Amino acid sequence: MPRIVIDGRSTEVAAGTKVIQAAEELGIYIPRLCYHPALGSAGACRLCAVSFLEGPVKGLLMSCMVEAKEGMVVSTQHPDAVEFRRQVMEWLMMNHPHDCPVCDEGGHCVLQEMTVAGGHSVRRYPGAKRTYHDQDLGPLIQHEMNRCIHCWRCRRFYQEYSGYKDLGVMGLASRTYFGKAAEGPLESPFSGNLIDICPTGVFTDKPSRFKARRWECQRVPSVCIHCSLGCSTVVNARYREVLRIEAGQNPQVNGCFICDRGRYGFDFANHPQRPRQPLVEGLPSSWQEALGRAGGLLQETIARHGAHSVALVASARASLESLGALKLFSQTHGLPKPFLWMEREQLECARLVLEGQDLLLNMSQVQEADTVLALEVDPTQEAPMLGLALRQAWRRGGWVGVVDPRGVEMPLPFHHLALPHQEVPGLLECLSGKAPVGGAVGSRPRGFLEAWQKALERGKRPAIACGAMLGGAACLERGMELARLLRQEKGWGGLFPVLAGANSLGAAALLGSESRGLEDLLERIRGGGIKAILLVETDPLFAFWGKAELKQAFQRLELLLVLDYLPSEAAELARILLPSMTPFETSCFFLNNEARLQEARAVHQGGFPISQLLEQGHPPRVFWPEIPGGNSRAAWEALAGLSETLGKSMGFSDLQGLREILQERFPWLKKPSPGQRIVPLGTVGEKSGGGLSRRISEQEVQGLSLALVQATFGTEELSYYSRPAREVEGVPLGFLHPQTAHSLGLKDLERVCLRWEEGELEFLLRTKETMSSDLLVIQAHWLLGWEKAGKPPKTIRPQQLGRKP
Repeated sequence: MPRIVIDGRSTEVAAGTKVIQAAEELGIYIPRLCYHPALGSAGACRLCAVSFLEGPVKGLLMSCMVEAKEGMVVSTQHPDAVEFRRQVMEWLMMNHPHDCPVCDEGGHCVLQEMTVAGGHSVRRYPGAKRTYHDQDLGPLIQHEMNRCIHCWRCRRFYQEYSGYKDLGVMGLASRTYFGKAAEGPLESPFSGNLIDICPTGVFTDKPSRFKARRWECQRVPSVCIHCSLGCSTVVNARYREVLRIEAGQNPQVNGCFICDRGRYGFDFANHPQRPRQPLVEGLPSSWQEALGRAGGLLQETIARHGAHSVALVASARASLESLGALKLFSQTHGLPKPFLWMEREQLECARLVLEGQDLLLNMSQVQEADTVLALEVDPTQEAPMLGLALRQAWRRGGWVGVVDPRGVEMPLPFHHLALPHQEVPGLLECLSGKAPVGGAVGSRPRGFLEAWQKALERGKRPAIACGAMLGGAACLERGMELARLLRQEKGWGGLFPVLAGANSLGAAALLGSESRGLEDLLERIRGGGIKAILLVETDPLFAFWGKAELKQAFQRLELLLVLDYLPSEAAELARILLPSMTPFETSCFFLNNEARLQEARAVHQGGFPISQLLEQGHPPRVFWPEIPGGNSRAAWEALAGLSETLGKSMGFSDLQGLREILQERFPWLKKPSPGQRIVPLGTVGEKSGGGLSRRISEQEVQGLSLALVQATFGTEELSYYSRPAREVEGVPLGFLHPQTAHSLGLKDLERVCLRWEEGELEFLLRTKETMSSDLLVIQAHWLLGWEKAGKPPKTIRPQQLGRKP
């Protein structure tokens, strides 16, 4: 490890470390515009110049381009370096517009900071400035090319790091242009990161344009709850309105970036129809009146029908505090154990992951893997940041293979085996070495297996990524077995699961050993055994195949009590509605897919955004003693109040008291050091029948298999209520192999309808050569018309598919 001296301070760094990084380890900041820790060095801006006084090289050089070597003596404040950086700043500012007062980057502009730090204040250049035409890049990103200083960060991130090609560089020399060949929305689901990495105001956030400066915002670190990965974010709010989400720094999870769903799905917190006041029979009410009425109706129901007639229901988007308070509520009042609004298969997957935590990898480890096998998962659609992690593994020379019957698309070259479900068990037997190549499978997978074996022979860090939403518990269990075998063989490796919801593991850890899943709940509702339902941060009617039947069942109930922050269909049907706080308004914890405990901190106190209270463009000219619309309560607080009306206290009066009780009952909930993974051992109960031991059927499927799958936008509940996300969600798509479509008389880009006894679904057909020929894939988009769709069959006959008249 070379030892280097910078500004009179000595440090020892790893081989290959750039001088600019070595300086940061000493707390010395060298000015830069093009260098980025995730993107590496480019040497484009010339602003990181330092003087090398002694060692292998001497003179004025760029610190981002020179590796630290033994004996180097570096000065960042040498007069030559300071003067050179001053001149560079003047060159960069020659063509820069004087629009800081109207630039959204003002206040957090790196160029602005470097200009002030370098002492540049007078422009001596008298000539005309270079100008460009801006492009329309869609509803998410504003393009202002005149502000560009040619650092190349955007091109390096967009093409090299994320792997998309529709944005790049054109022109040459001083006329270099960063944009698209033809304007239009960007294709990448990571395009919002251009806003974060641009050191000037070329790419700015369009939904929050002209709404706030950085110093005017309340800003807190938080966590994304739009999928199970739990990426770190930074929330920006002003005047009780969440304005913008930025990527947070988390080396073990998302690194420096987030996907566009996580960036633009926040607007559910600002929804104009969001419930902000308790409603009783549809009429505004006080909390005291609403809780008293709810408690009285619950007592009446229990007295007439028994405690078993009450169902408590939560979901995987509820926080650990909400789930824990619901569990305490059921125990305090002798009510049945809470249900989770999750399919039994998804619940089994979460239980499996909890049992096998010793195998779990984080996203950073996936990037470091040299052999990655993705089983039954479509990363770009289900968990986009996993797709970005797989690209980084490939960029480091790793081999990436995908076994999935869908036409999976990722921004990297990968080996894809579109294997039907019934052939997966045999393939996994071969992958694990339990069966010879070609012995348990046909000839199609033979090339894939040979590539896998070659990658394993030269690789030392294997990883398995496994989805839960298509393959289910059987595939996940097989994936875990394979990951364990690889770890034993290589001494490194494990499993990276993709689960159904943001807090799937938290829900399974707190309630999963007791909950029976939504299938059992539906059976009890159909049978009339349930007379009252309490929904806690759950909307069973969103994109659910039994919506019409479930609506009728809810209308037959004696009491539907909803505690939520979304203006959902369930909230509209509620006899009593209690508004809860979003994770932006109350601190709460979530457990991500690798059992990492993460906190979403409150950014503001709630209430109507001032922008929704404007009168002729001006805030109301009155003073209120309370926050307008600030009647929401945290879900745990509302449950505690409801418990009081029923005559029993749950033993806590504030958030800290609740957390102390939960930590006493569940010791794994004690907050670890920042970023540490927790291990909730002993929280998983008996396995429910038929889930874990089931294997994928090896019988030949007659007709086409049907798979309802996730999409980046349009299928996730929270982003459905976000205006920016809705602008890019597109239409529902269905996918068939071209030969299958041709045999059915269907063509690409046709409107197609799937009909069966209990309903129909209409979608736009796309054909893909890379998918299995015996499969129909439909995105579970909210626009599919779930009102007229019962439960779709697992297999469909050709005559059930037809062109839309």
